Amino acid sequence: MRKIIQKHSKKFSEGFQLVYEKRQSWNDLAERSTKLFETVITEAKDVKFFENLYIEDSRKGKSTEHMPKFIMFFCGRHPVGTSTLEDNSKLAVESGATLTFSQCVFGDVMCIMYPFKSDLHKRNENHFILSMPKDPTWYTEKRINNFIKYFFSYCQASSFAGNPDIIDKYRINKLITMNKIKNINLSNSISTLIKSIFNIIKTINTGS
Repeated sequence: MRKIIQKHSKKFSEGFQLVYEKRQSWNDLAERSTKLFETVITEAKDVKFFENLYIEDSRKGKSTEHMPKFIMFFCGRHPVGTSTLEDNSKLAVESGATLTFSQCVFGDVMCIMYPFKSDLHKRNENHFILSMPKDPTWYTEKRINNFIKYFFSYCQASSFAGNPDIIDKYRINKLITMNKIKNINLSNSISTLIKSIFNIIKTINTGS
């Protein structure tokens, strides 16, 4: 019995170390992704992109004790040029379009993408899961850049001003198919993480 206990004690020690290393790797991923997002923001200003782009970093928050670690790349809020259905004196506003990297309690990171939506228009799906929880080191520059391409395609596909081309449509249709498979196997912890990120996005977009 001692050998069995020693064996499992070793496995738990290795597990603790693995989780610790993943959690420690978050800062490296956050720095790498932030630099790429900052480059996109600078270039978007140069070409006068139709909407301002922003970065939200949980490391800069007052407290991250009760929230997941995340890096959020998102568009601002803009009126759609017409009133809401409920109030003719109030302009309908479009917001959303968010690409988020978030670390769960086990140290793995998932990437979630949310669409534009307004009082007048929104897509059928609430989000797309671009990657299920992965080791932070899995997110190479090439993969992050690829997710940014999907983000802009989703902007085109979900905005009232969008004009998606065949490549944008291909990417979104591919995600729709892939997410049907992923959503079948979502664990409760992943679902909770997605809801937490959605609430953070909602708070940012409403300014509350």
